[in-house]
Amino acid sequence: MRLINLLIPVFSLLSFALSAKSFNQLIQENKITYVAKYSSVETNKIEIEITNKSNLPQTVEIPSGYIFKSDNQDYQNYVVTQQFVINIPANKTHKELVKAFCCNATKGRPQNNMLFRHSDINDTKLKELCTQISKAQNPFSDHLVQSSIWAVSNQHSPLPLLAEEDTEAEKNLKKTVFRITETTPTSFKNFDDYLNSDQNEPTNLQPQTTEKYKVSIAIELNFQTSEKAFITSGIYEENGAEIYNFFRNKPLLQGKHQLKAEWNSQQIPEKKTYIVKTFKNGEEISSRTLRM
Repeated sequence: MRLINLLIPVFSLLSFALSAKSFNQLIQENKITYVAKYSSVETNKIEIEITNKSNLPQTVEIPSGYIFKSDNQDYQNYVVTQQFVINIPANKTHKELVKAFCCNATKGRPQNNMLFRHSDINDTKLKELCTQISKAQNPFSDHLVQSSIWAVSNQHSPLPLLAEEDTEAEKNLKKTVFRITETTPTSFKNFDDYLNSDQNEPTNLQPQTTEKYKVSIAIELNFQTSEKAFITSGIYEENGAEIYNFFRNKPLLQGKHQLKAEWNSQQIPEKKTYIVKTFKNGEEISSRTLRM
C-alpha cells in the first residue's frame, strides 16, 4: 500500500512533463521566456534559448510550419520545417538550434545573431508544405526545400522543376508545390544538354537613372538551345534577396531565342548594387552586377 502511494505522485509528475504545450501557449501563460537569433555557426538554423520559469518541468513544442518573425522587417522571416520538442527541467534554461528556412525571397538575409520574435502568423499553404517535408524518410536537400518554400510564399519565385533523377519523394514534394500554387508541372529530360553556357551572358544591361529614386533596367537575353529549356531571370540584391522576376520558367524550344524585358522602379535608393541572374532549368547560368 505504501508503494502505491509513493508511485502515484511520481506518475502524475511524469504525465504532466510529457504533455507538450505549444511554444506560444507557454509564452502566453508566462511559464517560459526565450531569446531567438539567427545562428552564427550554421546556416538555416535559429538558435533559441528557452528558460523555464515555472517550478515544474515543461515540454515545449515548436510545430512544423511555425514562423519566427524577424525583429527587423527589412529582413526575412523564417519558417520551421520540422516539429521540434524540447524538454526543460523546472527553473532551467535550454539552448537548441532549430532548422528553419527563409519565407521572404524579396527581403534581406539575416545577419549573424539577428533577433527573431514568436508570431501567430498562420500560413496554411506553408504549413501543408512543411508537413510533407517533415514526413520525408530521407531529408531533402536544403536547395530543394528553400526553392519549394519560396515558390509557395512568393509568387515571382522560380518553381522547382521535375527531373528524371528525382526520387519519388522529391517528385511528390514538387507536385505539392504545383498544386498549392495552382501551376502546371514543368519537366525536362537531359539536364546538361540544353544551353551552351558560353552564350548565356545577358547583353545590353544599361541601368538608366532618370530622376532621384527611379531606376529603369532593360535586358536582352540571347539563347541557343539544343533541346527544350526553362528560363528564369530576375534582379537580386547582393545578399540574394529577389527584387523582381523578368521570366519564371519560360519554356524555350530548340533553336535561337531573344528575350527582352524591362523593369522600372521609383522606390530604390541610389548608389546601390544589384545583380541580374539567369537560371536554366533551375541552375544559375549567368550573373551580371549593376552598380547604381
